[in-house]
Amino acid sequence: MRRFLLLYATQRGQAKAIAEEISEKAVTYGFSADLHCISESDKYDLKTETAPLVMVVSTTGNGDPPDTARKFVKAIQDKTLPPDFLAHLRYGLLGVDCVLCSYWNVTAGCSASIWMCFSKPWCTIV
Repeated sequence: MRRFLLLYATQRGQAKAIAEEISEKAVTYGFSADLHCISESDKYDLKTETAPLVMVVSTTGNGDPPDTARKFVKAIQDKTLPPDFLAHLRYGLLGVDCVLCSYWNVTAGCSASIWMCFSKPWCTIV
């Protein structure tokens, strides 16, 4: 099976449920997901990751990052990072936005920040 890293960031569990479903269905296509909450940074290392990355990110409030993603969002927006910091990664981003939110700052901002660091976007679905 081909492995990929599957990270989710959620406030109320919707992004986690979607990530778990992606993980389960991936097996039928010959993939094995290494599934983690984005806040569990001790369980993955994007600096050395060689497999594709899929992120499922939800929003809270007016498009704010969920609590589980705050540290990650802050880290990837660090202006001292070199422009090619994570250029070796291929990634896909699924933005799960609250229907009550008038903005989608997290997924748009997260995607923009990731594009600044990653050179090989796989796909972005918002």
